[in-house]
Amino acid sequence: MSIYSNSTIYCLTLNIFSSIFEIISFVISLILLCFIVYRFIFNNYVKNSLKHNIPIILSINALCLHVVKSFIQFISVNFKTLQRDFYFIIEPNDSSFCRFYSYLFFSIISALYWSYVLQAIFRFTRVLYPRSLRLHQSNTYLYLFIPGQILLSCSSVLPFLVVFNSICLIPDEIYCSISMEEYIPLIYFILVIFCLPMSIIFVFYICLICKIRLLLFTNSFRQRNQRDYIAIRRIILVIFIVSITSVPAVIDIIVYSPKRHHNPFIYRLQWISSSLNSLIFIVSLPFVNPQLFEFLKKSQKYTTCNIPLHTT
Repeated sequence: MSIYSNSTIYCLTLNIFSSIFEIISFVISLILLCFIVYRFIFNNYVKNSLKHNIPIILSINALCLHVVKSFIQFISVNFKTLQRDFYFIIEPNDSSFCRFYSYLFFSIISALYWSYVLQAIFRFTRVLYPRSLRLHQSNTYLYLFIPGQILLSCSSVLPFLVVFNSICLIPDEIYCSISMEEYIPLIYFILVIFCLPMSIIFVFYICLICKIRLLLFTNSFRQRNQRDYIAIRRIILVIFIVSITSVPAVIDIIVYSPKRHHNPFIYRLQWISSSLNSLIFIVSLPFVNPQLFEFLKKSQKYTTCNIPLHTT
């Protein structure tokens, strides 16, 4: 019978909870995605009522990213680590495929934050540029903004692979990840992956506050702008909550990693923060996207479902 040390038990517990959170996130994301896509296709081709429904398109974008993120983390990190923790013989392999998996994972993490920026852009442009038709066309998001989001995310994570060379097999672990042993990659990670999209959303929020206070239009127009303002405020609230859940992992990374303190507990804390954040993002998605909430709440038959264009 194997006897685990206290540190091993802590690491094992964190990984078990991380796996549970990731599985729940994956299942919820997949169910929501299948349900939305089914109704989206049905209404699009039968009633043609959701053809230009940008909020639902942005929700599908976020859900697809969550599904891929949860799958990659569970398969390449959680599952392998659980096997290793229970003393299954798995040889670490610092291969190009392992590094690519890690690069893809962090690119998706970055894309998830930028997906919230896209939702903020949608709300922002509805208030400041209500008559700009190009900014309110679904094709603009499908063929410009969403591909641009993916390209920007992949480009922002690429320096970890080719410049800092910090994506590698983690010591005493079974997976590849970003090794935060130097301050430059650590600062880059915090600023570019998280702070940049968060700052853009906050700027949109401030601009909307100023715009709404200056509005002298009709009550209906003012009310619609107020809803967009509330939606962006909810996005900021969700990201703030996610930031709080990530504080312990960030503190450990900042304090111990640059000192080359190879403690598996630090990375396990990082993964459970990632899994918990995924669950928070998924549960809060209808909360930050009122039209998605209304879409999911519909109990009528699909043939009678009618969601107005750009309603919130």
